[in-house]
Amino acid sequence: MTSWLQRLAGRRARRPEFFPRGPLSVEADFAPALARSLARFQLGETGDGSHLLAAAAKLGDADRVELLRRFLDEEHDHARWLGRAVEALGGQRLERHWSASAFRLVRRLGGVETELIVLMAAELLGATYYRALARHVRDPQLRGLLGQIARDEGVHIALHVDWQRRHLHQLGPVRRALFRVGFHAFFRAVCVMVMLDHRAVLRRCGGLRSYWRASGDLLARVTAAQLRPCRLTGRALLRFRHLAVETA
Repeated sequence: MTSWLQRLAGRRARRPEFFPRGPLSVEADFAPALARSLARFQLGETGDGSHLLAAAAKLGDADRVELLRRFLDEEHDHARWLGRAVEALGGQRLERHWSASAFRLVRRLGGVETELIVLMAAELLGATYYRALARHVRDPQLRGLLGQIARDEGVHIALHVDWQRRHLHQLGPVRRALFRVGFHAFFRAVCVMVMLDHRAVLRRCGGLRSYWRASGDLLARVTAAQLRPCRLTGRALLRFRHLAVETA
């Protein structure tokens, strides 16, 4: 945990800030759909994490609580940046949306491990979404923003994988296999939800099939990394943290 705390603390000191300088250059027929889509992702990044932090605190692991706080700080950066992007596109921030409510409900069905599993699914799908947008939008400010968020999500995915790897290796082979099947089914169900909810944008950014394949590829790499007996450090971690942004 200490190495992750140091890693996130160092990132915090070097983080850029996103302030749009004037309107973003996006096609007129695409800007409204993009603003609505980003507003939904923005809402998902705004949670204060109080339920997650309280659940983690009950485990008595002060390092994990502090690490979650730093993780949430980066998520709140994303919410702030995306909110500015939505407004620069002429859209409005959302106060509620059914997808955010559904995620919140599922996250709170269990303890801290359940909540982290749901968050990891969201990180994987978000990383795939941000990378697809960063590849296809032309505005340099927006590309920079989306690329930064995708890079952050890559680091968060590596953190989640390290947590889940520790948890999975405490289980027997049957329970590990059941977890894998259950997580894959849940992930694909949420992937369909994202594709339906953001189809107007995804069709302009590579297509729905491309998003399905890219998210599945990232899921396969995550699954392989979860099953490794070694810690995600050094060169292995550096390779993994860039999976979400190879061409962003």
